[in-house]
Amino acid sequence: MNKTLVRTALTTDQTGRSVQLDYYLLSEYTAGLEQYGTEVVLRRGREDERCAVGCITPLASSMTRIIGLLAEATVTPTGLRDVLEDIL
Repeated sequence: MNKTLVRTALTTDQTGRSVQLDYYLLSEYTAGLEQYGTEVVLRRGREDERCAVGCITPLASSMTRIIGLLAEATVTPTGLRDVLEDIL
């Protein structure tokens, strides 16, 4: 699996602490086709929280567009699966 950083967003958590959200494009070959997904990593000091969802689409451009929407909405790892279910 390959992982490429696409976007970074800065925001604050519910306690007011600054956090960084990194949005990655994941690519992997499955059943002879390249498939794309995403991983969101929340960085808060030495703490990292992450969630990855693979094999969402065979189109890199579609996944890049979805990652842009996730970053604009500052979707966290905790909400990633729910948001993807809503938009797909």
